[in-house]
Parts: sequence; structure tokens; C-alpha cells
Amino acid sequence: LAVVYLSAIGPELEFDPLAMHLVAARAFIQQHRLTAVREVPQTFFPKNITLLFSLGMLLRSEITAKLINYLFGLLSIAGAYAFAKRLLSKNAGLAAAAILASSPLFIWEMRTAHVDGGFALYVFLSLYATIRWLENNRPQWFHLAVLATAFSLGTKYQALFSLGSLAVVILVYRLTERRGLVAAAGQSLKFFLLLALGLIPWGIVNLRQTGNPAFP
Repeated sequence: LAVVYLSAIGPELEFDPLAMHLVAARAFIQQHRLTAVREVPQTFFPKNITLLFSLGMLLRSEITAKLINYLFGLLSIAGAYAFAKRLLSKNAGLAAAAILASSPLFIWEMRTAHVDGGFALYVFLSLYATIRWLENNRPQWFHLAVLATAFSLGTKYQALFSLGSLAVVILVYRLTERRGLVAAAGQSLKFFLLLALGLIPWGIVNLRQTGNPAFP
């Protein structure tokens, strides 16, 4: 992780940040609004993490934006430890953190201004919060699960796979509690519908900029 940090504080070299993420972040700063970068269609994808990169560049530079993504990676590793420790043991938590920290793809993402670090963190957080909610039925865990999953949807469209999986987990878990099919399906559907919070805002932005809420 120390070696990855040294790479994170160096100049950005990867294609996606230089051609898309940092381009969009810089455009927002220069125009003081969510401006359209029409020559780069990928910048019309959800931009929750890109806006955080804008914040990093406003605070100092693109290196700060890279360090925000590095922080996402550290939080994901800490979360993996806490989650495995809660479910199994401290040794399981250490093993989970070590496996994640030694993943070549994961640490490669940590050193750049890609959006995948934030995507991984919020998908993981939504999973953790959903499981805690299923365990104790506390509404605050449900609200955290909804907000975390909504934020992940505002990061990458691939979060739809996570959303579908979580909805199925909720349905199956409630059925194992011997709840009726209608009640279990109702909770699953409620969770699914609330996650529109993550996509509707960016759909409205794209509609105003291109006339197509799902562009590109």
C-alpha cells in the first residue's frame, strides 16, 4: 500500500482519467456548472465520483483527486476487514483485507483517478448495510443501504447488477423467515424502487444537455 501511495502522488498516466474523468472534472471547474463535454461521450455517464475529483482539483490538483480514489481503496480494505471479522473472526478479517490489498487489479485502480474505487466502496457499503438491516430491522440501516446503493448507481451503471442482487437477497431472506411471498416481494420491490434516487438526477442532467436521459 505504501508503494501504491507513492504511485498515487505521481502524475496521472492512465488513459481513462486523462481522456474522461479528469477532463469532465476540469470542465465543471472552468464552467462553474455541470457542462457537457460532447466530444467525450463517456462523460455523460453518472458523475458522483467525478464531482469528488472536481473537489480535489479545486482544493489543490489532480494529485488530490487521485488521493481521493486511494482513500476509497483504503476504506474498502478496512470495510472488508470489519465485515469478515463480524461474520467470522478477526483472523478472517485480516485474511479478507490481505486478499483485497494484494489484488493486482484493485491496487492498480487505487493509484489512479478511476471511478472504480468509489464504486467498489459504495457497493460494499450497501451490501454491509443491507445485511445489518436484515439482521435487526432498524430503519437507519435500511436508509443507509438505500443511500449507499443510490450513490453507487450515480457512479457507474454496473451498479444495477448489485441492485438486482440485493433485491433478490432481501426476497430470499424474508422468505426464510417464513414471511408471506407478498410481504417479502413488497420489501424487495420497495428497496428496488427507492434506488431511482441514484439514476434520476443524472437522467435529468442528460435530458437537459442532450434531449436523451439515457445518453450515450
